[in-house]
Amino acid sequence: MTGRAEIAAPDFAGLDIAGVWAIRRTIRPHGRFTGLAEVRAMGGGAFAWREAGDLRLAGGAVLKAERRYIYHVGPEPGAIVIRFDDGPGAGELLHRFVFDGAARTARHRHPCPPDVYDAKMTLIGADQFRLTYRVSGPRKDYVMTSSYRRVR
Repeated sequence: MTGRAEIAAPDFAGLDIAGVWAIRRTIRPHGRFTGLAEVRAMGGGAFAWREAGDLRLAGGAVLKAERRYIYHVGPEPGAIVIRFDDGPGAGELLHRFVFDGAARTARHRHPCPPDVYDAKMTLIGADQFRLTYRVSGPRKDYVMTSSYRRVR
């Protein structure tokens, strides 16, 4: 016995992330993205996540960007699982974040051969979180930080 009380993993079961989330993303050194995510409940703790907005490249060009994911909230105690919902990897696991005890941060490594995405999710509050990626390998080398805030 360590003398420390065991702290249970957070219980995300029943957590509702549906709504509209504002996104601010920096992609160093390549540019920045601003947009919105529309999140719709699918049942069973699954949520359809569609984000769209403007990607401003470092050279000045502005592109429209969109991506879709499926978030699974609470498939197990303390877990948030994210899967791709578009493109050739639709259905594949992107991240499995498991929050331990009172921790507000969880990490996951996603291999995308020959590169690697080291991700960190930080829970700031019920309506705010941050995802930080360190992407490295022979084809990619950047840091991407996305801040999400529920606006409705």
